[in-house]
Amino acid sequence: LVGLGGSGVLKDACHQKGPKVLHHCGKGRLAAMEGYDHTTYGERFADVYEDWFDQHGDIEACLDRLEQLAREAASRRSPNDGTPCLIELGIGTGRVALPLAARGLDVRGIDSSQSMLQVLSAKPGASSLAVQLGDMAEVPLPLRPLERPEAVEVDVIYAAYNTFFNLPTDEVQARCLERAAACLGDSGWLVVEAFVPDLVVDHSERVTVRSLTADRLVLSAAVIDEARQTIMGQYVEMTEAGTKLRPWQVHYQSPSQLDDLAAHAGLHLEHRWLSYDGSPFHPESARQHVSVYGPTRRAG
Repeated sequence: LVGLGGSGVLKDACHQKGPKVLHHCGKGRLAAMEGYDHTTYGERFADVYEDWFDQHGDIEACLDRLEQLAREAASRRSPNDGTPCLIELGIGTGRVALPLAARGLDVRGIDSSQSMLQVLSAKPGASSLAVQLGDMAEVPLPLRPLERPEAVEVDVIYAAYNTFFNLPTDEVQARCLERAAACLGDSGWLVVEAFVPDLVVDHSERVTVRSLTADRLVLSAAVIDEARQTIMGQYVEMTEAGTKLRPWQVHYQSPSQLDDLAAHAGLHLEHRWLSYDGSPFHPESARQHVSVYGPTRRAG
């Protein structure tokens, strides 16, 4: 994927109440994780995702904010007609998309993991969504049967819970932002929720215990390549039936770096909050941010 697991994975890996402090295990530049691609996260985590990570964040505040932005954008483009349309990057199992659709919004989603989408499709209300299996970096437009692309006006594109950082390089992230800018209408917004990097170097290598029961042990390990701004991690789940590996990887950006990428893609920052409830963002203390970008053509 990518999916929605970034924040939960980082919380577990760092053993913090939020993802501000990340431990660096080892020195130097790390080789890319062999065998890891844009489908790996979703395929390896789909069967445990909701048990492990589904309770992170204030979901109601998230839904309220996304609905507000979508309705405002839709009213500007078509005051008397048109259902607000949103696209989720990394729709995963539908934790955000399904309750948004239940509010009467036209919700669509992209995910590269067939396994994640299978979990989503089994849920009540899933048939109301337009879902596309594909690489979210390309922002393919999810369509319903017989629907024409030119008939779809997109009001909000959003990436929740660090999902945007699952894109592995600056170049891939830039391509995603460029495609998002092209998909949005003049009145639309791109919303990115992400952690704020604040790396505390700890050169002692460590493996930690995520969970321990009589019949299962889950270990967690993570390493940071500060030069590449990449974190690679692995959960090792051991039971009597055998061992299962659940790898993850993120390529993080500071808020200012994200703003620069967005500017080159034709987007400008319109709002930045600490959280979806609109709490003020203070760079010196914030652990996370919700950033809202609009097309530069609108500002001009």
